[in-house]
Amino acid sequence: MAFLKSSLRLSKCLFKNFKAPLSGSAFSALLLGSAIFAEPILANSAAQNIKVALFTDVKSVYLLHGKDTISVTCNGDRLLLNDGKKKHKTPSLSLKPNKNLSASANKKFANRYQGDIHVTAKQGKISVINTVDIEDYLRGVVPYEIGKLDADRFEALKVQAVAARTYAYKQLGSRANMGFDVYADTRDQVYNGTTGATELTDKAIKETAHEIVVFNGEPIEAYYHSTCAGHTASLAVWNRNPLAYLSPIPDIDENGKAYCSVSSYMQWERKFDAKKLPKLIEANQKAANVKKPKQFNKILNIVVEGTFDGDRISVLSILTDKGSITARGDKVRWLFSEGGKILPSASFTVKRKGGEWILTGKGFGHGIGMCQMGARERAKAGQSYKEILEHYYHGAKVEKR
Repeated sequence: MAFLKSSLRLSKCLFKNFKAPLSGSAFSALLLGSAIFAEPILANSAAQNIKVALFTDVKSVYLLHGKDTISVTCNGDRLLLNDGKKKHKTPSLSLKPNKNLSASANKKFANRYQGDIHVTAKQGKISVINTVDIEDYLRGVVPYEIGKLDADRFEALKVQAVAARTYAYKQLGSRANMGFDVYADTRDQVYNGTTGATELTDKAIKETAHEIVVFNGEPIEAYYHSTCAGHTASLAVWNRNPLAYLSPIPDIDENGKAYCSVSSYMQWERKFDAKKLPKLIEANQKAANVKKPKQFNKILNIVVEGTFDGDRISVLSILTDKGSITARGDKVRWLFSEGGKILPSASFTVKRKGGEWILTGKGFGHGIGMCQMGARERAKAGQSYKEILEHYYHGAKVEKR
């Protein structure tokens, strides 16, 4: 009760210049931004929480808390809040848990989040961090990473739940200097709150609660991708040192057929206008980590100089009228980026036909670790989630933490 009285005195001080009070939930939200609530308040202090960056380095954002919408901009290191009735300045803002809690760049509020949301400003840029129990975080990851599968592929949902949980545990504290653990997009795992959760995805998370994949007693780097096209990749595609449990392996059934052959990316083709491709590649050299970018006018040839296991390109040379350009590993996908979309995979062949360069490829993603489409079909074939995980992360084991 003494705490409540002191909070009310503070609120009167904060808003003494306002002619009318803010509505209840907005008032609570702004109060949470005060010094009293310097740290987020968690409903379960024993929970293992993860900090998810919903937005970083943006100029503005909209927040939904209960029935109230709060517009957030900033000036330097201070937030400028506006709920449509009153404005307020504060160094930070924390929104306590609410069944109608969301953050959006465009006021559409498609997603709902559990846990707390903490907003800060630094040098004119806003960051929005969702602190949430990892088990609740998975509710916003599993359906978006592997899809909303039917009961025939339920074990694949459990595979995704354990892989995503393992990835999350491995990332805890990895970006402490940035104030969060993971991004809410493909830089880590796609996370869209609980809006897309289904009865089956929730069941998969509950049935594997607190289970992760470990190697030598430590959580593994549980990378996964969409479609391996019959053979997974090693960390060499990222120019990284190998890890035993992420060695490249065949992913085929007893008839020699790729488990992921049902994927629409089992085979793909991209065509590029020969006259336009030089400008495209010239613009993409930095993103593709080309060491010595060049300006050029013509492409004379495109040559695959080497491949890894599984046919992913290790070295690709572009021969131009001003010398050659070399791209390596998975980064060759960025060399052909068009309209913000990179190539589906680094496993492709190249040929010139008339006025076009034609790339014919297979697979989707980097190819490292678990193949999601393969896991789906392995589950349909009757394999358990532990069998599937221990196939893709060979030598590792599923354990409860």
